[in-house]
Amino acid sequence: MRTKFFKAIIEIYQELTSFSFQHDEQPGDITVEPAEPEYIPEGFKKASTEKLFTIIFIIYTNDDGEEIIFDQTYITNDKIIIDTEGAIMEKLWIRGCEAYYVSNKGTNRLMWFEGEYLFNLASTTIEKDEIIKMAESVK
Repeated sequence: MRTKFFKAIIEIYQELTSFSFQHDEQPGDITVEPAEPEYIPEGFKKASTEKLFTIIFIIYTNDDGEEIIFDQTYITNDKIIIDTEGAIMEKLWIRGCEAYYVSNKGTNRLMWFEGEYLFNLASTTIEKDEIIKMAESVK
């Protein structure tokens, strides 16, 4: 049996950070096995779920209209660029996997790689400890 392999190349520049992914094969028929956090901060509830080919987005909202966005992306040969100019960026480990916490211009984001997926949690409302708690609860 062959194990699927991907490589993440992270390039950090003064104004941006680039995450490039190289997958050993491009599956013709990708099936995303959905995951989501079991822990949701108090006052938030799932408002919507949207599936786009290799990405699943879940948006959680509270009564004030504030949002937490969770997305799960099947890793293919692709690149993600995030604005990190003036940002606080920290490498962490989530569920035994490499992760990056970025706080920039009022948005707190946690990205981590697990299995064949890139997970991302972002919010202008909740702080680092709550984002980590959500990430640790993903099932």
